Amino acid sequence: MNDDLETKLQSMRRSELPAAWKAEILGSLNLPSTLPKSTRKSLSPTLAPPRWLAWSMAGAWTLVLILNLLTPATSPAPSSSIAAEVSTRALQLRREMLQSLLATNFSHTP
Repeated sequence: MNDDLETKLQSMRRSELPAAWKAEILGSLNLPSTLPKSTRKSLSPTLAPPRWLAWSMAGAWTLVLILNLLTPATSPAPSSSIAAEVSTRALQLRREMLQSLLATNFSHTP
């Protein structure tokens, strides 16, 4: 499928773009390297935050990371012991229910 497309594209004749278009497109770019330094400084992106804000945010995130790494982790042992108690109690209830069902079934058989 891709081979068909490639052969069709290769067989097509390419037309050259007018030179005036190229000059117009490249002229509208206002390349910073061709502009004077005073003009280049004013071309900074308008949505970019100021440098002091970027550095203060980086510092805040660094502080958060350091505090996160220095804080000891809590152990999950108490929750696992509670889960073990609940599961053993559930098993005991299940066993009692089975015993009561078996007892009633065997006592009513003729």
